[in-house]
Amino acid sequence: NTELALNETAEYLLHLIPEAGYGSIGGEWAVIGLARSDCNVPQSFYDTYYNNLASYVKASKGILSKNKYTEYSRVVLALTAIGKSPENVGGYNLLAPLGDYNAVIRQGINGPVFALLALDSLSYEMPVCTEAGIQASRNLYIEYILQKQLENGGWSLYGDTAEPDVTGMALMALSKY
Repeated sequence: NTELALNETAEYLLHLIPEAGYGSIGGEWAVIGLARSDCNVPQSFYDTYYNNLASYVKASKGILSKNKYTEYSRVVLALTAIGKSPENVGGYNLLAPLGDYNAVIRQGINGPVFALLALDSLSYEMPVCTEAGIQASRNLYIEYILQKQLENGGWSLYGDTAEPDVTGMALMALSKY
């Protein structure tokens, strides 16, 4: 039974991660999965995640990473999934870095793919990033992703062999367009 398996998985995650915080492991991916699962998750789980995230953001002065801007995208996706605004977390706008085109594409295809997914998760306006060398736009991200498409139609993190997961993420990011 799919519903039983889903509920057992949710219970296991809640047991395994009693206090979610910032990070891909024990953080945003668990929060996103649980929030989208329709399972009975105590609000306190999400509140704890948000409070831990806000503490981390304050301590790091709003900088989640200087090189991996998918960190911002992942956090935006998690916050959106739990109904919280990414525009003021501990006094910082976590959408703003997604407006820095060069910083987002520095990570390769994952950067613009996840930026579009995050921005489109609640139809957020493209943030203005005053520090950006090139102000990002959805069209710039779309063009970047399309330029990275391989001859066989897929996408890859590196090389000329399409990877199903990267192709799937690129298609999800582009599907609205």
